[in-house]
Amino acid sequence: MVSIEQLTSEQEWRAFYPVVDGFWPVDTVNQHVECLRTMTAQGYRAFGLTTEQPVAFAGVYVLTSPWYGTFTWLVDLVTHQEHRGEGCGTRLYEAVETWSREQGCETIVLASGVERTRAHQFYEHHGFEATEYWFEKSLVTD
Repeated sequence: MVSIEQLTSEQEWRAFYPVVDGFWPVDTVNQHVECLRTMTAQGYRAFGLTTEQPVAFAGVYVLTSPWYGTFTWLVDLVTHQEHRGEGCGTRLYEAVETWSREQGCETIVLASGVERTRAHQFYEHHGFEATEYWFEKSLVTD
């Protein structure tokens, strides 16, 4: 049976660590939980898809800007590598899209690494268009 839930407890976050391990730049489950604790305090919402075990994870913020109005910033969407191609990412994405509409969002925006061509195909299949470049500059000096 497939279940999609908003993840709100540390126990749930810990259960989904194997899904994001290797995708998130954290080395331990405790770092994962601490990061989620901080992000959740800033408005981040996590969602998980479970079959017999955690399989896919998504994380979003709802924001407002003059360019997008009220929108969902899709920060994370990852399926455990053993379950890719089974439709789990699609099911979780569709649940996030429905949730976003319920929040009054007009758009979903995301950034994806240039090397993630398979992810880009997934997003394009779901109606996303590449519309901008993403730039970053580190403010941390060694």
